[in-house]
Amino acid sequence: MSIQSPHLAPPPPPVDTLFRHYLPSPARFPDYPAFVDGLSGRTITSTQLRTDALRLGQGVQRLLPLRQTSDVDPAVALLFSPNSVDFPQIFFGCQSVKVITSLANAGYTANELAHQIRDGQPFVAFVHPSLRVTYLRAIDSLKAEGSHSIPKVYWAVPEREVSAEVAGDVQAYDRLMDNHEQISGFQGVEAQVDEVHDTALLCYSSGTTGLPKGVMTTHHNVNANGLISKSCYPSSMSHGTGSSILGCLPLYHIYGILELGIIPLFNGVPVVILSGFTPQLFFSAIARFRITHAYVVPPIVIHMANSPLADAHDLSSLKWTRSAAAPLGKEVVAKVKARFGNDLIMTQGYGLTESTAVCACQTVEESESYPGSTGTLYPMLEARLLDTDLQDVSSGEAGELCLRGPTVMKGYWNNPTATAASFTPDGWYRTGDIAQMNDNGQIYIVDRLKELIKYNGFQVAPAELEAMLLKHPKIADVAVIGVVSRQRGTELPRAYVVPLETKMGQEAQDALINEIIAWVGENAADHKRLRGGCVLIDAIPKSAAGKILRRNLRLQAQTQVDELDLKANNPAVIRMAKL
Repeated sequence: MSIQSPHLAPPPPPVDTLFRHYLPSPARFPDYPAFVDGLSGRTITSTQLRTDALRLGQGVQRLLPLRQTSDVDPAVALLFSPNSVDFPQIFFGCQSVKVITSLANAGYTANELAHQIRDGQPFVAFVHPSLRVTYLRAIDSLKAEGSHSIPKVYWAVPEREVSAEVAGDVQAYDRLMDNHEQISGFQGVEAQVDEVHDTALLCYSSGTTGLPKGVMTTHHNVNANGLISKSCYPSSMSHGTGSSILGCLPLYHIYGILELGIIPLFNGVPVVILSGFTPQLFFSAIARFRITHAYVVPPIVIHMANSPLADAHDLSSLKWTRSAAAPLGKEVVAKVKARFGNDLIMTQGYGLTESTAVCACQTVEESESYPGSTGTLYPMLEARLLDTDLQDVSSGEAGELCLRGPTVMKGYWNNPTATAASFTPDGWYRTGDIAQMNDNGQIYIVDRLKELIKYNGFQVAPAELEAMLLKHPKIADVAVIGVVSRQRGTELPRAYVVPLETKMGQEAQDALINEIIAWVGENAADHKRLRGGCVLIDAIPKSAAGKILRRNLRLQAQTQVDELDLKANNPAVIRMAKL
């Protein structure tokens, strides 16, 4: 049974490229400060962004005189950089001439980057000088394999920022730019009706399993997202209201590039770009630039709840946040609101790379009425909750969330097998997330399908246990996984805990472990007890987007499970990571 969005559908998106939709001529908001560097204060206006993107685009186009910019013979550019105000200039430069932009994680190792280059086959790469060593090692690896498809490289910073030691034969990206006079009348490459479904960008995702795969996000996907998302934004997030957005999420991630690098141009709201997240940068930028709106992920929210640095800054300008990428328990929301004041609006959203970022979110009103939900579907989207046989579950029951609509990806790049496996036979995208939905259409993400713990036939949802554990007054952060006990022939729930107190002796650690295990036993059903133990660690491994990297924890557990005593009466021996 199809579940519909409660929001009214807007007019359909235009038949054009994302460049021409988000940076039209004439401009929607001429000369507004589109992007501001959070450290230097360097500002790029919307008019400057468009002009320089067109100049860069024509330079990029000169590099491929014989290439076609369509999915028949695609041209791909790699962008490997941390956040900067140059990032959107390079992105829109490529988009102005319909060159697919492959966004690479700035935290990648050389092997991970080599995989993305090998898979995407970019003809040009824009690389930040700080990532030079990683990029060169990736290229060396590809050359050793015998690859001849090595992209031409440009630094992803202006020439004035390239130091002498990295200059060499590599030019800065602005050396590609044409003169202003040469772009007179050029509006960017148009898209015909069928071409709006060409791939615009490639962000890499593991989907529900396997190696990272390039997600083919189309011009239509991105244009539709900007239109249908407006119903869930507060009215204050619009041009001329004095609003500003803090951009600390990575622009190479679909969440960051959509919500920080693209959609704000449609709404005319300035974005203050930070190179990354640290508590000091985050809180000081809010105070310095009087930030009103911030996109965050659960790890940032936990800092908002616990960091003493927050008390050193005037954060009164912050009025609205949206958290996505992982479930955020209502307990943490309550803790932040108690600290910052109840007038702070904290909403949640849900999305995936494959759904072109957010596809469901809370309105301002829903954030107060339904704490802990991820809101309702965006307009024009449909959902189903299916069981393991791909049949609709009964009302109120949990099932795999499946999506259909204009923001769902085209498929995985050069991987028809993975594409076919990710859709039901009748065309619904399988998210791999287990969700429940109440009578008002509020979506609650229970867990990942592949992350459910099976204890003696009972299902244990890690996210549910994590939300409960975060209520404990001595816990700063937590992740839960299942560990296999050969002795018992089942999975056992185990918690990895970051305590608020980091300087503890062994006796204090053991006492805290036993306290946490006993506390769960008193507050959760029997099958949810931490029979796999409790581990104190310094930090929970998470992706740049804030998702818990449970696979990392599972790999660690697999190497040690044979040496561990998993008896329920002696769980305190499970402490592989010392503080």
